[in-house]
Amino acid sequence: MYDTRGRGRSDPLTDDLALGLAIEVADLEALRRHLRVEKLALIGWSYFGAIVVLYAAAHPDRVERIVQVGPLGPRRESYAERWMTR
Repeated sequence: MYDTRGRGRSDPLTDDLALGLAIEVADLEALRRHLRVEKLALIGWSYFGAIVVLYAAAHPDRVERIVQVGPLGPRRESYAERWMTR
C-alpha cells in the first residue's frame, strides 16, 4: 500500500492541476517502475477501483490480477460536479 498524491502521509498539494485520474495512473506506473516490479496484483477500493481499472487498460502487460472492493461505479457526470459543488 502506498499513500497517493496529496493523501495520507504524502505532502499536501498546492496545485489543483496535480490531481486527476490520469495523474494517479501515471503515479502508479512510476511506482511500479521504481520498485522494479514486473507485474502488479492490484486492489482497488472505492475511488481507487477506477484507478486500477484505468491502469490495467493502459498497461495490460503489467497487471497480474485486480480485486475490486466497493469500487466507484461509472458516472455520466463527474463526482466533483455532482457532490462537491453543493
